Amino acid sequence: MTLPADWTDWTPARWQGTLTLAARHDLRPLVLPLPAQPTREQLGALRAALTRLRAAARPAAVAFSAP
Repeated sequence: MTLPADWTDWTPARWQGTLTLAARHDLRPLVLPLPAQPTREQLGALRAALTRLRAAARPAAVAFSAP
């Protein structure tokens, strides 16, 4: 399941809801789209997202857009 482009701005509650939905429907992997040259803030969000996904035992993939 590919997450929407605004996933880097999600609140913890939105993350929890998405992880619950993904687990309920066994959606895997969760794809985190990023621009070809992500900002520092987006990279921080990526780190936080991967930490959450690892804790929830959900596989993830990162998809960088082409320049």
